[in-house]
Amino acid sequence: RERDLNFEGLTNAKFDKEYVRSCRIRTGRSIRGIGLPTSCTRAERREVETIFRTVVDRFTGDLKGTYRSLKEMDDGEIEKWIEEHLLYDKPVSPLLISSGMARDWPDGRGFFVNEEKTLVIWVNEEDHCRIISMQQGDQGTGGNDMMKVFERFCTAINTVEEEMKKEKVPNFVAARLRLPRHTGDR
Repeated sequence: RERDLNFEGLTNAKFDKEYVRSCRIRTGRSIRGIGLPTSCTRAERREVETIFRTVVDRFTGDLKGTYRSLKEMDDGEIEKWIEEHLLYDKPVSPLLISSGMARDWPDGRGFFVNEEKTLVIWVNEEDHCRIISMQQGDQGTGGNDMMKVFERFCTAINTVEEEMKKEKVPNFVAARLRLPRHTGDR
């Protein structure tokens, strides 16, 4: 089935703010040919981080922001981003640890956040990247504006794909991923 990332086709996507305080859309992406973070080598994980750092550094307009490598941050700074729900936490459950999620932690892991904190890209958590578009409360046009959240989501995915091609990463794919934390789910 062909995907439709044309946000202009979405209608009736601004919800009643009395009932909807925030909207979020996310997806995982991977690079075919490189092991996922649970099974990749340290060199592969670092390669993925380098690719994404380069790609997001080229973002402009509403997407423009900053890439942060977890290895370059202190624990207090990491906790601040986690509390803001903009960063993933270190895996602590036995399932995630046994799956290899914490191997070489925090080496080769990081995240990108745009200036408005409405777009986040997690690098090397459970997928090579997790792209998240969101709005809360009075951010932008309001936490009830799914149209704006979807527009940013589509723009981010399309921009990442275009930049991947410039980096000669032809195998950046949307994949149906089985996350380690969902192992055993039906």
